[in-house]
Amino acid sequence: MYMDALIFDYDGVVVDSEPAHMEGFARVVKPLGIEFTKQEYCDCYLGSDDYVGFAAILRNHGHPVDQNLINKMVAEKTSFLQEALTGEITPIPGVVNFIRAIAELGVPMGICSGALRDEIKISLEHLGLGEFFPVTIAAEDVCEGKPHPEGYLTAAKKLGELAGREVCPARCVVFEDSPTGISAAKAAGMKVLALSTTYGPGELTQADEIAPDFTKIDITQLDEIL
Repeated sequence: MYMDALIFDYDGVVVDSEPAHMEGFARVVKPLGIEFTKQEYCDCYLGSDDYVGFAAILRNHGHPVDQNLINKMVAEKTSFLQEALTGEITPIPGVVNFIRAIAELGVPMGICSGALRDEIKISLEHLGLGEFFPVTIAAEDVCEGKPHPEGYLTAAKKLGELAGREVCPARCVVFEDSPTGISAAKAAGMKVLALSTTYGPGELTQADEIAPDFTKIDITQLDEIL
């Protein structure tokens, strides 16, 4: 294969966890009298890290954006999500076999997600996939979350350092499930294969390719995206 690396978003790409994230946000803000619809969540908050998401919810519902309050809400949501993910983790169809097949080909793989590191670690270990991702860029590792390209550029740099060679962003393929994530990867100069696990194909048109899940991706054709 001719690509330098594959980089995966996490929620909605490796695990079917977006519903749990939405429920976590909803539970934490409900005591403030805030309620939001699924459409609002998808339009305004999905794809953002927890800090940006809570700030946006407060702002959009007329509440002061207080950093101490946001820190408290992030901690509450993290506690809820860790319990939810420990109880049940559902992988995106085909993803486990896909990742194992890519590993056999020797293509470096990393994760770039707006989720917190502990959340990612719990479910990766549960699925037995931790060994395949030597680089994980989580919310704590960046100053600017998606749609800023910082996370994806950092992932490429760290994968290159581990491989002992340059990993060129233009020769990286990213797997994303949201317009925000696609924008981040494209801003980093990377190619994107979007999964319509969270949004419909009509909302993912900025991607280079679109697939419903990993069962419909032909590994041998990934180089054609470059």
